[in-house]
Amino acid sequence: MKGRMLEFVRQFAAEQEKRSHEGDEQRNIHNPLVFLFVGDKSLEALRCIHELVDANWNNASGILYFHIGATESSSAANTYYYQMAGSCEDRKVLRTSLHQHLYQDEQKLTQLNHLIRQMSYRISELGGQYDSFQRLNIAVVTHVTDPCNVVLPEITLLMKSILSESFKFIQVDLYGLVQEKHEGEQFALPISYGISFLKELDHYQAKDYKFRAMLQVTEDQIKFPVEHPPSPLFDLVYLLSDKNEAGIVPENSMMVNYEMICRLNLLKNGRIIEGIDHRYETYNNTQFKQNIGSASGGDSVYASAGFAKLKRPSSAIAATVVQQFFGKVIKQMKEHGDIQKREMAQLLMLDPPSIERKVHALVPDIGRLEEMNSLMYRMLSVDDLQHDTLRQAEEALYGKTCQDFFSSYFKEPAGIALTVMNPYAELEQTIDDNVIQHARYGLYCAHMWTMDDSVMMNELRTMIKDTARDLEQARDELADAYQETVGGQVFPRMPLFKKGNTKRFIRHFFNKIYGTQYSVLQLEVKLKLLEAYERALEKLHGMYNGQIGQLDEIGKCLKEVSRQRISEASDHLGRNIPEYYETVVDQIAKDLEQKYGPQFYFEDRFMGNIAEQLDGQSDRLLERLLDVCKREVFPSPRLQLSFEDELLARANVAVSFDHREVLSKEMLFRDLYVTLEQDSMVHMDVYNYTHKHRHEEKYFLGDSHSEFIQYAFAVDSGNRRYKLGCVHENKSSGLEKLNLMGGFHITDMMFYRNGLKYYEKYQDNGYKFHPEEESIKKV
Repeated sequence: MKGRMLEFVRQFAAEQEKRSHEGDEQRNIHNPLVFLFVGDKSLEALRCIHELVDANWNNASGILYFHIGATESSSAANTYYYQMAGSCEDRKVLRTSLHQHLYQDEQKLTQLNHLIRQMSYRISELGGQYDSFQRLNIAVVTHVTDPCNVVLPEITLLMKSILSESFKFIQVDLYGLVQEKHEGEQFALPISYGISFLKELDHYQAKDYKFRAMLQVTEDQIKFPVEHPPSPLFDLVYLLSDKNEAGIVPENSMMVNYEMICRLNLLKNGRIIEGIDHRYETYNNTQFKQNIGSASGGDSVYASAGFAKLKRPSSAIAATVVQQFFGKVIKQMKEHGDIQKREMAQLLMLDPPSIERKVHALVPDIGRLEEMNSLMYRMLSVDDLQHDTLRQAEEALYGKTCQDFFSSYFKEPAGIALTVMNPYAELEQTIDDNVIQHARYGLYCAHMWTMDDSVMMNELRTMIKDTARDLEQARDELADAYQETVGGQVFPRMPLFKKGNTKRFIRHFFNKIYGTQYSVLQLEVKLKLLEAYERALEKLHGMYNGQIGQLDEIGKCLKEVSRQRISEASDHLGRNIPEYYETVVDQIAKDLEQKYGPQFYFEDRFMGNIAEQLDGQSDRLLERLLDVCKREVFPSPRLQLSFEDELLARANVAVSFDHREVLSKEMLFRDLYVTLEQDSMVHMDVYNYTHKHRHEEKYFLGDSHSEFIQYAFAVDSGNRRYKLGCVHENKSSGLEKLNLMGGFHITDMMFYRNGLKYYEKYQDNGYKFHPEEESIKKV
């Protein structure tokens, strides 16, 4: 049940995220873009970036992906895969072996050329999706520890060379992923691979770096040179670690890196949007590149970034709304349980008139006592019996005939009728018809009214006690009557007519004795019937208690999922979710009550009959609840507020009118500002990196006209050491911030400083990491 609820919450959150972005301005790439993923370790990045682009970019179908690796790739749309030749089991020469095979296997090199040309044709076919087709951007993504990146310059420059036949300008950026958290035992050799690549990268990014190799191949095996004049290989290099600048590995940090790669490409190559507030600076790639290199002293410099996103905690909200609506259903079920005991007894058909009718139906009609007057008796006169008791007189006149007759025609039929009646089944059906199926009462009333200390049970036990007392009194009256003498009886007598007097005595006797016996029988049947109803109520309560237990389990499950999801949200984003959405669901319920009536909860199109929905298992009712919420509750306009409005409403929900300044909009915005700044900390741990060499740019991504953006730009206006800008998007689904930092060197990276000893020691032990040792500058 919890698993189903979590699945629903995830699905709803995804749908809500999609719906919330429908009001956002869709992001567009201005020029064609190709993602080049190098190495098997970049496969996860390929899949995630592909999903992010598909979900958030308007011209996502025009983005192409090229993956080069040694084992497997993705089958996603617009993805081209080249499998490298030359797998090598000798880890000592793995990188050099991969490099050699690129040049030695001409068939594979021809295949690589063919794939790149195929992709080039495909870009031309998709050209209509872009505002401009003059320039092409290539975003190269690789894990620094992946040995496949030994061929990075060859693959990059071959692709650039072939694509330059279609584009006047090609700009290439590198996104190097650094994973410093190692899960398994293997860490030293991968780190050594990473140091090898960083040394090579420093060589590629030198101003005098040049390249020439015969890599272009026609179908007839005619080769052409691929050349790169003296200049850095990449326009910009972003190094993104799973560890941030504080030396901490945040949760899902690699996923944040993938989203950053998407965002950095949009920042550099996004469509210019009209209507932006020109008070806020925008990103300029040329200026950023110049600024991070201004203090480098001619050395290769690198950049990193941090990204933070605050969005509505849709999972927590969904779970809480379902929990609160279920609470409304339960509250409605409980509301009508407190009624007069007379009305309750009538609904259960356990009121005195109903009980009397049932007793009369079980006991044969008293009129049959008249038949006893036809019984044969011994010819004795009243005078003969004058001194006998009525019991002795019955024995003298009839023997056991009268008692046998009463037993056969009254006691036994009543016993059989009582057995056939099945009070439990009859009462269960009555409660189902009059209570459970009734929109006003329902399962909770059935449960409450059958409790051991309920009004109904107490009333029933009072009836049992009174009936037992009446029965005892009737039996005493019968015993006393049997002890009376015949002579003491008062009945009409006729002088000198003995036979007639005997008949009159017999009629008097039957009315007095067997009339009382009939009353005793009625009370006995009534007592047994009441006791049977008591047992039935106890048993039925056990059944209802089990069903209520199922409802309680659903309630506990919903509450647990709600708490779990709220705890996963940040302090500011998770504030007052239960309190706020309790009031919201109350308002939605009132809206539905006005539209469908106060008892709409239990109509067939809504929750229906709760007991039937349970049917021995909770899943069926949970599914019905989720369906009703999805169909009737979540579409409410009360749940469609913008991110800022919804958050502010939640922040203030528990504050009285006189003290609303406690959680003012300014304080909320301050908290959000601080959270965005902390969460967007740069994803690179650098050593002794002072502000003297550091260039920073920070960008809010959202509606430049929003109140929060205006607040953010006013926070430290005139006192900033960094550039603050805004990338305008008509956006109401959340807040985002992108921090850029650049100007550091390879030697500033803690990953490099800590890993250098492994690299050097492995080299001392015969490992060869570089294809041409003399071409790699000693860093």
